[in-house]
Amino acid sequence: MQIGLALLEALKAQGAYEIFGIPGDFALPFFKVIEESQVLPLYTLSHEPGVGFAADAAARLHGGLGVAVVTYGAGALNMVNAVAAAYAEKSPLVVISGAPGIHERSTGFLLHHQVKSLDSQFEIFREITCDQAILSRPQSAPAEIARVLQSCKVNTRPVYIELP
Repeated sequence: MQIGLALLEALKAQGAYEIFGIPGDFALPFFKVIEESQVLPLYTLSHEPGVGFAADAAARLHGGLGVAVVTYGAGALNMVNAVAAAYAEKSPLVVISGAPGIHERSTGFLLHHQVKSLDSQFEIFREITCDQAILSRPQSAPAEIARVLQSCKVNTRPVYIELP
């Protein structure tokens, strides 16, 4: 099973009812999996803070996990305020971001929407989430997904998952 599908199945099993997101370059492969699998309904919005606040509201209304999916850089960083608010209010929000893959990272070139370093976004989200994971290895992804989603539920705070 591919990482994206495993993540969707785990989200549903752990209490997610839907996904809010904005398709963007590094997240497009995951959006394709979301649409083709139909594991969870997808609601696309036009502004990342709205995605974060909608997913936060869904978590509070349903009593389950809220899920926000955005792309690397400008997409995810534009959602920081909504995620910080969810952290302050103890809301179980799952932030999923596309990210540059191993090939893109190895070129040494400055990438589209890259900030200081390729890991800057991960470090920013470390400050406003209770757990984080980069799902770069298929063999360890299921355990990392389970750990992060469990942290989200137990701590009722946002978590961050990066999909290279």
